[in-house]
Order: sequence, then structure tokens, then C-alpha cells
Amino acid sequence: MRLLKRSGDAFVHGKSNAAGEVRLLPEHEEDLWHAYNLIVVGDCVAATTFRKVQRETVTGSTTSERLKIQLRIEVRRVDFDPEAGELRLGGVI
Repeated sequence: MRLLKRSGDAFVHGKSNAAGEVRLLPEHEEDLWHAYNLIVVGDCVAATTFRKVQRETVTGSTTSERLKIQLRIEVRRVDFDPEAGELRLGGVI
């Protein structure tokens, strides 16, 4: 996993419950396990994704475009499925 950015006292040795921001880029499936152990309830997690939006005109033809969207939630639940290699976060937008 690559550490892209760190600000504040987040993940400073010896400081528990420190505030700050960390940007991580998981490169391997094992990195999701480490993220699972780092993310706690109450954290704010953001991710960027692309959504395909289709619009239908009055004549019935459709057009589609891909939109870049940033999702951000306050974490209420953290689950890791090692068999599927998935990290699942539940929370409030």
C-alpha cells in the first residue's frame, strides 16, 4: 500500500485518537486487510468512482456519459471478506 498523503497527527507513533488525514492507495489484496485494521467507526472515508449516466430524449434516443464522482461517508460499519478480497464500509453520507 502506498501512502500518498499524511497531514496532522494521524498515525504518529504513540498518539492515540489523533486527528488528521491519510490518503492510501491499496496495491494488493492484502492491503485491504491493513486498511480494515486502520479504519474505525467514526472515520470519514472518501473514494472516487465513475458512473455511467444515461439520458433519454423526447424522441426516444439515449445518450450516455461517464461522470467522475467523489463519495464520502462517515463510517458506521467495517467488514472485510478475505475470500472475496473485499473491504466493505457502511455509513452515513
